[in-house]
Amino acid sequence: MTASIFDDFFNCFKNSICLLTAFDSNYVEKTLDKIWNGISFTDDNTDGGMLKLRQVINTNTKKRSTHYKVVNGQKIEVGFGS
Repeated sequence: MTASIFDDFFNCFKNSICLLTAFDSNYVEKTLDKIWNGISFTDDNTDGGMLKLRQVINTNTKKRSTHYKVVNGQKIEVGFGS
């Protein structure tokens, strides 16, 4: 249930921030795996309609749907931002 809520916030609410905490790191890792699978499924199976580029931050514990755009020689972070 938690994973689907996080996936929904990531895909539907611009500039959203979600924080996942648990007593045991095993629960955090399993839930994060479910969240990342849900996000990847949405990216791969919606014909680009819900695709969010994750160029700036895309690690095992943190993702952000932004990418770099070069304006006047400066890299600027742009995108959905969740």
